[in-house]
Amino acid sequence: MEIIEKRLVDDVLHAAGDGTKADDGTVERVTFSYGGKYYEIDLNQSHRADFEAYLARWTAHARTVSPQRAGGRGGNHREATDAEIREWALKAGLENVPDRGRVRKELRDAYDKAH
Repeated sequence: MEIIEKRLVDDVLHAAGDGTKADDGTVERVTFSYGGKYYEIDLNQSHRADFEAYLARWTAHARTVSPQRAGGRGGNHREATDAEIREWALKAGLENVPDRGRVRKELRDAYDKAH
């Protein structure tokens, strides 16, 4: 019988080359967002406390907003299809809209900014 054990390793220790170093407790996955991007990091108790203390300096002065108001898309967002982006671009009078194939990043970005 083979037993496979999955274990989270503190990402800070791992990046520093100390991934096998004993940590001070349970490693937990922490998720957060900043600048419209979502992140996750695995931290031991000490690093998580450091992270939370640092954020507390800023969140003490911040407002809590919904993901939509924060510029996020929320959980129900569906990516626009290439066909929908082409249709929008043609109606908006944009030039060099491809008839088929993958839509260029610049065109997708313009669509996202408009919506």
